[in-house]
Amino acid sequence: MKKKAVITIGLIITAAIIIIIATMSKSANLNKVYKVEMNYDYCGKSVHTQLSEEDTERLCELCRGKCFFDTAIPSCGFGTAELVFYSKSGTTKLYPACDGCDTMRLGSSDNYTYSIGEENRAELEEILAKYGVTFPCV
Repeated sequence: MKKKAVITIGLIITAAIIIIIATMSKSANLNKVYKVEMNYDYCGKSVHTQLSEEDTERLCELCRGKCFFDTAIPSCGFGTAELVFYSKSGTTKLYPACDGCDTMRLGSSDNYTYSIGEENRAELEEILAKYGVTFPCV
C-alpha cells in the first residue's frame, strides 16, 4: 500500500513539474519563414533592410528549436538590433543582445530570453555585418 502511494505521489510531482515547465517556456515560430528584415539604429547608423534568401534560411537554422524561459531580465540590453521573421502563421521578432553575448530576447517582453551559443552568435554577427550591423551596440 505504501509503495503504491509513493509511486502515485511521484507521478503527481512529475506531472506538476512538466506543467510548470510547459507554462514557463515559449518557442519562436520560425517554420516556413519567407522573409527576414533587419532593423538597427545605433549611434546615428540606421539599417532597415530585408536579408537575402540564403541569410534568411541560415538565421532560421541558428534560432529554430530554441526554448524561451521566463527568466530574470539579463543585463545585456536589447532593442538596438531587431530581426523580424515573417511566415504565413505570423510575425516573430527576435532581439540579439547588444553587448555581443549569445542571449536573444523574444518579442517586446523581457521575460523570454534564451542563449543561442557562442558559435551561433559569432555566425549571426557575421551575417548581420554584411548589412552594416555591428556589435557591441550598447
